[in-house]
Amino acid sequence: MGASLYIDDVSVGIRGNEILHHITLPVQRNKITAIIGMSGCGKTTLLRTMNRSIEKKAVTVNGDIRIDDKSIFSLSPQVVRQHVGLIFQKATPFPFSIYKNMTYALEYEGTRTKAEQKEIVVDCLHKVGLYDEVACQLEHDACELSGGQQQRLCIARALAVKPEVLLLDEPCSSLDIKNMLKVEQTLQTIKTNCTVIIVTHNLSQAKRIADNTVYMEEGAVVEYSDTAALFKHACDPRTQEYINYIQ
Repeated sequence: MGASLYIDDVSVGIRGNEILHHITLPVQRNKITAIIGMSGCGKTTLLRTMNRSIEKKAVTVNGDIRIDDKSIFSLSPQVVRQHVGLIFQKATPFPFSIYKNMTYALEYEGTRTKAEQKEIVVDCLHKVGLYDEVACQLEHDACELSGGQQQRLCIARALAVKPEVLLLDEPCSSLDIKNMLKVEQTLQTIKTNCTVIIVTHNLSQAKRIADNTVYMEEGAVVEYSDTAALFKHACDPRTQEYINYIQ
């Protein structure tokens, strides 16, 4: 089951320069939330803050982020990343077989039998619509898959450890329309068990798959609304200006 996520007055600074400014945002459980906005407005920084992959010596984070009312800062970064997965813009399969890509994290956990691992692998590959395409190639090099297949493999790999929240940073930006639609279908399928947050520059994609949409500008949230309502009549003129410009 997915988790609710609450971002509470979060600001992020890098080397003394504030990148995110007092962001407060409720993310609904088992919904797809799209984050839109111009390049450089802080979308990726916000995603990386949600699973604590932003944290380095030069980074300061103020405020709180809670998963089902539990602060992520009360947990170790490793535990947070088990609950909150992150998929990058470029597919990053490990240089192993398809099957080993899927079992890598499970073996790291060390809590699954081989039979349990196989069951999870098959189930997750089915969830992303990939199993029928690769069932006879599970021992083949994952890097030989097409770009769209690699991206779906990365999503399946993330799902194997049963995250409550899945973050995706422009996962379809390098895919053709056919593979993009397959990834979108995957996200709509998995939201029944996982809360999904996706950064996208593709407004048509946000309209197709997102239940809610966030518009960001200059490191701050300008507007957050039901997707249909936001695109039909944005409340803030800055949001409407962006939509008109991109469309």
